[in-house]
This record gives sequence, structure tokens and C-alpha cells, in this order.
Amino acid sequence: MNKQTGLSLIELMVAVLISSILILGVTSLFTDTSNTAQTNTALARVQESGRLALELIGADARRAGYVGCINTASTQPSPLEMDVDTGSGIITFPLAAFDFSSTQLTFRYGIEKDASSTAPELPPTGTTCPGGRLELREVVYTNCPQGGIERICLNGQPMLDNAKIDSISLAIPTGSGTEWKEASASFSSDELKAISMVRVAITITEQENQASSSVTISRSFNGTYHLRNRS
Repeated sequence: MNKQTGLSLIELMVAVLISSILILGVTSLFTDTSNTAQTNTALARVQESGRLALELIGADARRAGYVGCINTASTQPSPLEMDVDTGSGIITFPLAAFDFSSTQLTFRYGIEKDASSTAPELPPTGTTCPGGRLELREVVYTNCPQGGIERICLNGQPMLDNAKIDSISLAIPTGSGTEWKEASASFSSDELKAISMVRVAITITEQENQASSSVTISRSFNGTYHLRNRS
């Protein structure tokens, strides 16, 4: 009887088949893990972009209407009424502190005057204010898509790609609580003066190209901000 010293053809084929199955399984596991990691990274970028965008908008929203401190003995009304010559027209605070359209927000407030700045200077509002004079700052957040890419701009400069302002809502105090109105609605002069809060809804989208497919991650974010010197 001859003694077998190697593998038969059938044994070799079985070994190759088992090895192939194992390799395919490992490859599939690696691909799935890689895709999951890429998706989680994209999701984290979306979350961070949304958080930063709302923080920036919120910081300006909370400053809107600041034109300096008022001496406690001042006879000025509260909130302070002030006319500011912008060079292209007169704006009157506090109403001028905040302007809006369906997908655009404008905030105006005073910041410490820069000696090299040409921004309009705010009139002095009191004798007990620390620091120097103030100048007018205006910030505008708006959608500015370009080349098929959604984008949010700050004062005309791209701030965040793959993002858009979906809606803007305004809160108006009423006798029974608070009424929220879309920015695209009509407002009376009394309602404009009474707006106390603004709510901004934005959407951030991230396109993730994976080995065998393309995944779109989209998340919506909302921020609600109280306006200075409002009810």
C-alpha cells in the first residue's frame, strides 16, 4: 500500500474554499467597520458644524441692541431710543437692533471703537460707562448657495458650507403667553417692537463617499435666543 505524503486535489480545493470564505468574511468586516467609522466621523462633523453655527448666531443675537450703559439718573427711556447716522440713512434703536426676512438675520449693536475703523460712532449714552466710545457693528447671516453647494454667509463671506437657514421664527408676547410667527408673515409696527425672541432652524448636510456607495448625512438644528431689552 502506498503511503500518502501530500494533499489530495479534493482536500486542496476544500482548503482553498475555506480560506476564501474566511478572507471574504474578514474583508467584509473590515469594510463595514471602515464605513461605520467614516459615517460616525461625518456625523460628528455635522454635529460640530451645527453647534458652532448656532453659537455664532446666538452670540450676536444676545448682543443685538447694546448701545452702551445708561446712567441710573438718566431720563432716557428704557429700552434706550437712539438715532444713529449710518452714512446711508438714519436708523433708530431699539427697533434697528434686529432685522429679518424668511432666511436672513441682521443684528446691530455697539462694540468698542477701533481707531482705524470707519464705522459710525454711537452717541454717548451715560456718564458712568466704563471704557471708551462705541461704534456700530452690523452682522448679517444669510443663505448664499454657490455652484450647487448650500452655504451660510456672514456679512457676505462664506461661513459654513453644506448648510442653509431653513426658517426663522419670532416670538411676540401676548396676554395669554407667547405667539410664534414665521419671519415670512406680516408684522404690525407694534408686533415688531414687541418681538422678544428669535428661533433659527438650520440644516447641515455631509456627503460621505464610501467604498461601494455614497452616504448623505443631514441633520436639523434649532436655536432660540432672547433679544436684549425686549419683554
